[in-house]
Amino acid sequence: MSQRKLKHTPHLRATCKRKDGLATEKTTLLELNLCLGWNKKTETLYRQMNGQGLARGACWGCRYQALGGSGPRFGCYCAEVSNPVEVPGSDEEGAWVQFDLDSAVDVSNNGRLKCRTPQVGTKNKAAL
Repeated sequence: MSQRKLKHTPHLRATCKRKDGLATEKTTLLELNLCLGWNKKTETLYRQMNGQGLARGACWGCRYQALGGSGPRFGCYCAEVSNPVEVPGSDEEGAWVQFDLDSAVDVSNNGRLKCRTPQVGTKNKAAL
């Protein structure tokens, strides 16, 4: 498995309106490692507070598509997989891993990005 080091910390930047309807918009940056975990067994990202998922999965080249529809709209190449392949246009190897980022990231009442907290009575998936 790859020992690739992240060159930077993946962030999500967004400009959001306040939920109370005030016209004020906020542009905020959220470090995604604070919201995602990495499951070694299933080689997937999942919602976990401070899970360091992108770092643990050695994920890079992440893209978020803010398009209509539902399902996975966030994806990264991750090197900590059992069968990595050569990434087109790169000298790196990995697998494209998709995740529904909307399940892990929310907007606060004042328009700032934040990690969604786990629901009461549920447990995070084990990051075996």
